[in-house]
Amino acid sequence: MNLHQIHPFESSYIPRRNVDIWLPPAYPQEVGQRYPVVYMHDGQNLFDPALSYAGVDWGVDPALQRLIASADFTPPIVVGIWNTDNRLGEYMPEKPLEDPKSRARVESFIRRFRGEHQFEVCSDAYLAFIVEELKPWVDDQFCTLPDQANTHIAGSSMGGLISLYAVCQYPGVFCGAGCVSPAWNFGRGVLVPYFGQRLPDPAHHRLYFDMGSKETPLPWVNWGLLKAQARMDTFCREAGYTDQKSLLTLTFPGGKHHESAWRERVEGMIRFLI
Repeated sequence: MNLHQIHPFESSYIPRRNVDIWLPPAYPQEVGQRYPVVYMHDGQNLFDPALSYAGVDWGVDPALQRLIASADFTPPIVVGIWNTDNRLGEYMPEKPLEDPKSRARVESFIRRFRGEHQFEVCSDAYLAFIVEELKPWVDDQFCTLPDQANTHIAGSSMGGLISLYAVCQYPGVFCGAGCVSPAWNFGRGVLVPYFGQRLPDPAHHRLYFDMGSKETPLPWVNWGLLKAQARMDTFCREAGYTDQKSLLTLTFPGGKHHESAWRERVEGMIRFLI
């Protein structure tokens, strides 16, 4: 596996963190070849099960190898951004919480879910790090296609939320958002209507969503997640997104909220984005 590691990557916006960069097998032998890029959150969970806190990785490398073998497919460079102790704060979309009541509802829910675990909502700074520091460095160091049409961002759970937030905040930077099992329940009903009114132009963006039918052991939570996703899909279609072209939403019967489920979906997500 051709994995370039920067441990750590410094930032003036957020605490430094590890970054892993997966390079396609032909890189750099094909002279003049340039590659699309997918930025992915929870980077320690992508390539190595020994590093993943779930004990299972996403299997990004074998998924891309299958795509390369099965079709005329230009594989992307994958940039895995490791999370930190403030994962919740960095991945929770910040601007929907500018209303004090909305912020109080969301933060109260997260504290109930995580106990006394401390967090600070700073996703605007996290995205600024990606757009203003990490992406320029990646484009300078590697043979990327740096334009918006070839730059994508993806993640699972809270990582799905921050990916959608990224394309809404920076529509001129990111084309596709891969939102795997987005944690709509953490938004306490705030996020779906916020995004629904701020979706970027469907002519220049692609949105991927998926959801398992058993994301949690609680049936009413699963029902709420599926209902929230259905509402998000409605907003997308009303904004002009077209199924199978600029919008792909999948439901996986029995699918759980776990890396073992997401590794089965990553191939399809990347195929759609690229």
